[in-house]
Amino acid sequence: MQKISISILLLALLSISGESFAQSESAPEQSRPPATFETSPVIVDGETLFSIRGVSSFPAKARAKRIRNRILAVARDETFNPADIRFAAVGDHYEVLAGTDTVLMQLFSADAELEAIPLALLAETISLRIRGSVTDYREDRS
Repeated sequence: MQKISISILLLALLSISGESFAQSESAPEQSRPPATFETSPVIVDGETLFSIRGVSSFPAKARAKRIRNRILAVARDETFNPADIRFAAVGDHYEVLAGTDTVLMQLFSADAELEAIPLALLAETISLRIRGSVTDYREDRS
C-alpha cells in the first residue's frame, strides 16, 4: 500500500514539474515581440507604385531608391518601349525586366508575404504598374 502511495505521489510530482518545464520552455516564444519589417514606397512623379520590404543588409529605403532610379532611367530613355517591361521567374524569385537584360528589381517570397498574394501575381502586378508609370512619365513631359 505504501509503495502505491509513493508511486502516485511520484507521478503527481513528475506531472507538475513537467508542466512547469513545458511552460518555461514556451515562455520565451510567447514573450518575443511579433516580427515587424521595414517597408518603403517606390514613388515616381509623386505616385506610389508599390511598397517593398527591406532586410538588415539592404534596408527598404535604399532598395526603394534603387528601384526608383532604375525606373526613371528607363522612363527617360525614349528609345525604350514600355511594352518591353516584363517579369520572369528566375529560380526561387522573380525579376522585373526592362527589355531582355536590364533588371529593374527582384521579388522574393518575403515581398509576396507582405501583400498576402502569390509571388507570380505580385510580379505581374508590379510589372504593369511600372509599365504604366513609364508611360505616364513620358506623357507628362511631352
